Amino acid sequence: SEGSFSPATSSQAGVSTALSAVVDSRSVDGTNGAAGLPAVAQLLSSPRALVGTATEPLQRVVQVALGAEHGVLLTDAGVACTWGDNRYGQLGRVPCLIEEDGRPFPLLALASEEIVQVAAGRHHCLALSASRLVWAWGRNKAGQLGCGDFRDKMVPRQVCHAATREDREEHPLGSITRISAGANSSVAASLHSEIWQWGEISSEFREQQRDAKRPGRERAAPTGAIAQTNRPFRAFGRESYRTRMRRTRVSLSETGCKVRPEGTDVDLDRLKDLVESVRQLQVSIEARRTELARIEAEKQKSEKKKQGESGRGAEVMDVSDTLAVLEREISAAEHDIYLYEKNLESCDLQQAHHRDQLQRLSEQAIELGEEEDETSLALVEAKRGSAEWKALQEKLAKVKEYILANQSSRMALLDQRGQTDQEKQRIARTLDEKIRLKGQLQNRYRTVKDLSEATIRARATSDVLLNFLTEQKKEFFEYFEGKRPEQEFTMSMQELENDNIFLQRLEAKTKAFTAAVINETGESNHESRAAHIRDILQDLLDVHRSWSSLLADRWVKDDLDLACFFSRAAKPKQTRTAVAAGGSPAPALAWGGALALQDGAA
Repeated sequence: SEGSFSPATSSQAGVSTALSAVVDSRSVDGTNGAAGLPAVAQLLSSPRALVGTATEPLQRVVQVALGAEHGVLLTDAGVACTWGDNRYGQLGRVPCLIEEDGRPFPLLALASEEIVQVAAGRHHCLALSASRLVWAWGRNKAGQLGCGDFRDKMVPRQVCHAATREDREEHPLGSITRISAGANSSVAASLHSEIWQWGEISSEFREQQRDAKRPGRERAAPTGAIAQTNRPFRAFGRESYRTRMRRTRVSLSETGCKVRPEGTDVDLDRLKDLVESVRQLQVSIEARRTELARIEAEKQKSEKKKQGESGRGAEVMDVSDTLAVLEREISAAEHDIYLYEKNLESCDLQQAHHRDQLQRLSEQAIELGEEEDETSLALVEAKRGSAEWKALQEKLAKVKEYILANQSSRMALLDQRGQTDQEKQRIARTLDEKIRLKGQLQNRYRTVKDLSEATIRARATSDVLLNFLTEQKKEFFEYFEGKRPEQEFTMSMQELENDNIFLQRLEAKTKAFTAAVINETGESNHESRAAHIRDILQDLLDVHRSWSSLLADRWVKDDLDLACFFSRAAKPKQTRTAVAAGGSPAPALAWGGALALQDGAA
């Protein structure tokens, strides 16, 4: 009666879609039932599952375990699937709507584990991995999950030993070969011939103490403390069994706990080899799954790191590329802000839904309390042992069970509300960080854009100034190129006068142009560039003025010679007589002699 179903694969991002199956309504005995054995299953897309768990084209159901109103099955690919009632989280996932419709879905929380055995209690489930660790989830009112508390679990948790004073860390229950579940209890057999139990079954057991007379053995102390029901309790150990009662050594774990049919001849050595080979393959598969999960986590971490460092190389990038990167980052930040705002709205809706459910549960608790009181009162009034009294007893038991379920649901909702509040606070903090990051990116974008525009304007202004400098330099050299000093005084003086006029015109033109550029831009950096251009041209003009002054010094003697003014002048005639000191008249002197005498007299 093994069923089979095929996994679905999706081409989106190379991720396999998780498995899901539709359970046939027929049970083993051919009758219809809500939790019947999945005899035939076909592939359907899961509305909740997002991650694929296997690559085999066909998986066979190798084990099925049924609880009160739920079931768990195991495939040959090491995948556990659950279906049915999920009031206490016994399906290993958040309670869904009626969309499940009795169909089994894979347990995604254990997707990285290679499951080798499953078990189901009344409202809880157990799973044994290839690494010999036990996982538990669902109802935990009696501590049947063995995780140290009494709260229901919607996500599988490892069964762990309690922390000690010497070692304050919890250690998982390991080396387990087989598991089993009762109504509100769980049992596991270890590789070291030990039997561990937890839950309601341990309520009558007491802590063990060492026997001083027989070292290495332990016995239950009649006055010892009652064992913890929410932690694994070692009910039997190797020392509790009688040894050397058989001629040959018998190990159930070596044969995979298989029962040999009576009257059949089985090669035990070959069976042991096959069991050990299967176990090694399962351990190898689990190690590969764990390694793949680690690689995927590192890959996601590396991608996040690369996204965080995407803006660090902006210093060596072009301005346009930097602006494009900033635009993409701003767009991504806006998208994240939109998603986080939607998540906040979803949290608000979920909180409102939790409030409504808590209100309905409170009203239901009141109604159940009133019904319990009425039933108890009717039970007191009814005749003991009568059919009515028995019916009232059954009704009262159901009402009490409903009350317990109501309380459990309220506790689960309170936990969910607390988790939702924490998630809302986390989303709000992340949203504030995204808004702050968006503001920073926008400021960076405006700064880079202003810098780009300023650079373009500065480049344009610099080009104008450089063009003006080139033109003036060209005009300057064209004017003075090939000119030689004149050898004649008059021509040389005229040439120097023309050169001085050209230099004055060039200087005035430079000052007017640089002043116009400064007034047009009004920026300090442009003013400094214009001043540098003006200084360069001024230095060039000063150099040529110095050269012209040196050329003028060549003609300083000729410039001071006044003979040219008197070369054609006539000598003055003698027109009057000068009276000497003795009173006798003296002859008149020429113009030049008179000047000489006057100079001498002076």
